[in-house]
Amino acid sequence: MSLPLFRTEALQARRHSWLGEVVLDQPVSARALAVGVLLACAGVVWLLACGDYTRRTRVVGQLVPTQGLATVVAPVSGVVADLPVQEGQRLLPGDVLAQLVVPGATRDVGNTRDSVERSLLARREGARSGYRAQRERLRAQADGLQAQAALVGSELGQIEAELVTRRQQQGLAEQALQKFRRLHAQRYVTDLQLQQQENQTLDLQAAVQALQRQRAAAGQRRAQLQQALREVPQELAASEAAELRELSALEQERIELRARGEAVVTAPIAGAVGVLFVHAGQAVQAGQPLLALLPASSQLEAHLAVPGAAIGFIAPGDEVRLRYAAYPHQKFGQHRGRVARISRNALAAGEGGGEPTYRVVVALERQSVRAAGTERPLRPGLVLEADILGERRRLWEWLVEPLQTLRGQLAAAGNGRADVSADGGAAIEASAHSAAAHASMQVKTVRAMAPRRGLAVAATSIRRRSREPTAPWFRLATYLGRRGEVGPPAISGLSTRDVPCVN
Repeated sequence: MSLPLFRTEALQARRHSWLGEVVLDQPVSARALAVGVLLACAGVVWLLACGDYTRRTRVVGQLVPTQGLATVVAPVSGVVADLPVQEGQRLLPGDVLAQLVVPGATRDVGNTRDSVERSLLARREGARSGYRAQRERLRAQADGLQAQAALVGSELGQIEAELVTRRQQQGLAEQALQKFRRLHAQRYVTDLQLQQQENQTLDLQAAVQALQRQRAAAGQRRAQLQQALREVPQELAASEAAELRELSALEQERIELRARGEAVVTAPIAGAVGVLFVHAGQAVQAGQPLLALLPASSQLEAHLAVPGAAIGFIAPGDEVRLRYAAYPHQKFGQHRGRVARISRNALAAGEGGGEPTYRVVVALERQSVRAAGTERPLRPGLVLEADILGERRRLWEWLVEPLQTLRGQLAAAGNGRADVSADGGAAIEASAHSAAAHASMQVKTVRAMAPRRGLAVAATSIRRRSREPTAPWFRLATYLGRRGEVGPPAISGLSTRDVPCVN
């Protein structure tokens, strides 16, 4: 009898192999599961307690100098004859920036500017000669007036002396006339002699009056001469002023003529040349920008355009992370800044983009970027992207914020229901005192502080001796007992509708 190749037990085991192998599946032990759940809960609690979240607002902007860019424009239309500056060159106030020339010529007279300038010079010399002759005439007139005034003064002296003599003769004649009158009364002189003496006295009186008229006329002439002498210096000053005005007007025309033909543009402030807009030989129009100056004491700041929907939680002092487009943040990193100020009014849609935005100014922490081991200064107009970091909270604070909001709303609603008028409170107080005279009560208040939603719950037991269950004092005591008041209340500001009725 031959032996089989395989044992009988092996053949019988393989006979049912199509049903698969039996594997004992042992469940995870309860201890391991509890430890895993505990670790997961601890991780969640740790994350909620220690983790935080910062509100971020992503906006775009650009770098702008704090004092702005000083744009120098062409004062007149012309051709740039000379441009002696270069970009980055530092300048002082008054340094020459550019020289403009306005060419102009005609076929008959050639260069019109030179012809007009020669005409203006001739007019200036003619005006000087005319005013010089006028002043000489006024000075000669003053000399003549002084001579006339001296003659009139001498004439006045002679008239005064003659007037003294005539008055003396008049006095003697009047004395002689008195004597003749006495003698005529005594019949010693005739009527004819008396009449002759009277005529002589009247002649002397007329001579005195004539001399007085001459003196008055001479005094008037002297006053006129003195007035004319006083006017001569004024006329001289007026002549000099008129000459100065005319010469100034001619010089102004000459300067304007030169300005129309040639203009020199100088630096208004100290700074560095930021960018040149023109080149030598280029024709420019009046008001066209020639170059831009960066003020010497100016620094760069970031101007961000923040939409109105995101401006509510941004405040001065917030930290800002900046990423310059010219320096990728993947290689050069992010840069820090702080919000310096925020515009109060929104910019128009055309000024800030497609929607109204607010301008947020950010003070930079550094004015340069370190690249390849060297500090590269930032440039105005550099485009950037920024993240404004707002409020920073723990994760659990963000989770419980809706509950805190709901709690505040409920508290506000409760305070609104507790508000009553002063008149109603006075009526309740009077009713309570009236009821206290007829009823005796004891109120024992026991305060049991129980943590229910963070509020204290007061338990009050009331022992009532009054037989009227609806007495005002009983209703008031019950209401105050529920509120946790102690002892007889000092009521103010309560009305009867706020006191519950206890039957």
